[in-house]
Amino acid sequence: MPDILLAETLASVLKPRPDGVIVRA
Repeated sequence: MPDILLAETLASVLKPRPDGVIVRA
């Protein structure tokens, strides 16, 4: 699903925390 790829991309760019919470740049 495109949503999964999008989520992976956003996670990489925004650098998610170890707890799973994405940090807003």
